[in-house]
Amino acid sequence: MQYLKDNLKQEWRDVGRHLGLSESDIDHINSDYPGNTKEKCYQMLKKWEEVSGSEATVSILANALKKSGRNDLTDLLITGTCKVISPIYDKCMMQNIYTSI
Repeated sequence: MQYLKDNLKQEWRDVGRHLGLSESDIDHINSDYPGNTKEKCYQMLKKWEEVSGSEATVSILANALKKSGRNDLTDLLITGTCKVISPIYDKCMMQNIYTSI
């Protein structure tokens, strides 16, 4: 998921909203890591997993990226992380994502 941190610029806030994070959570992340977009992206994904638990899946992340206009990252997520998105692979892949960030 290094490519998400490297390529998700200011859209991290929009992705966070599409993942269901509150504006308060997004604002806290933004103020806690000024000038460090990569860390903001990481913290946003981490917060999403904490809040969503078992509902934090690759397919939901892919959908949030798509809604945020980052089809390029959606494609990379799907083809680079797991060849097939299905409920069987989803949770396993999210665990792999966080261990590789």
